Amino acid sequence: PWFSVCAGIGVALAMHIVLNLLGIGLGFTAIQLDPSLSADGSLISWSAFAWWAVSGIIAAYAGGYTAGVLSTPESVYSGALLGFLSWAKTTIIVMIFVALSAGGTATMLSFLGGPNAALWARWNALTTATTTAPAGTTTGTTAPNSAEMATIRKAIASAALASVLALGIGAAAGTYGGHAGWAARFRRYPRYTTIA
Repeated sequence: PWFSVCAGIGVALAMHIVLNLLGIGLGFTAIQLDPSLSADGSLISWSAFAWWAVSGIIAAYAGGYTAGVLSTPESVYSGALLGFLSWAKTTIIVMIFVALSAGGTATMLSFLGGPNAALWARWNALTTATTTAPAGTTTGTTAPNSAEMATIRKAIASAALASVLALGIGAAAGTYGGHAGWAARFRRYPRYTTIA
């Protein structure tokens, strides 16, 4: 069963990367952090977030389906379970990529994390903005504006809540994809299937 989970992870990651590159090419995921802050105080493009979320859900389904097709016929639930495990492990891998790329907004790894990664990179840049010159004098850089920090905190919180919703839908898509993949393979050959 671990082979099917690993195959599902590979398909999900590849699908997520391809769909994100398509979004970049079509201009849907142009993530811009406007330092002047928009009128509503938001820092992320919700259309970019929607593209990222939908591509993640599609990738979760494809990974789950792959895991389900490659599963064994122990029970009806094995495909769904492997689809869920494929989604869970893919999510962990993507979050590791996001953590590794939190310092830069232009890397491919940060595009896997979507707008959230760009917000964390902006937060990181603002919190490390102060530098000191030789002999103890400060340079022209100043401490981050507290209003800007509060706005970024609000944007991170909003994006995190929306991400929880998108990840929940992705978990359901991966689980359903695993069941659909299992059904596509083993319902054709019912004599090899045992229902537990």
